[in-house]
Amino acid sequence: MTRATSTERIAPGAYRLANAFQEKSLAAWCEAREIDHAFVPEGRRFADLKLLAMDMDSTLITIDECIDEIGEMAGRKAEIAAITAQAMRGEIDYT
Repeated sequence: MTRATSTERIAPGAYRLANAFQEKSLAAWCEAREIDHAFVPEGRRFADLKLLAMDMDSTLITIDECIDEIGEMAGRKAEIAAITAQAMRGEIDYT
């Protein structure tokens, strides 16, 4: 399905497929089984990523305004809470 050469367990319930090809059949297979999946270019790690974009907090976790709480852990709660408030008021144009 992906022609991966090996798998590596990177966390409980999370695996990295080495040298995998992004094929539509894999996405369909995962979606049918309600398995989250993503393709990250070879050599990149999740720790290297600097931006997270989603439609709402509950996409990530079921705690209300959890993005603000994650911001607190990063020492940026006030900045992130201000952006969240603007978005909730419809003041941010995402186009």
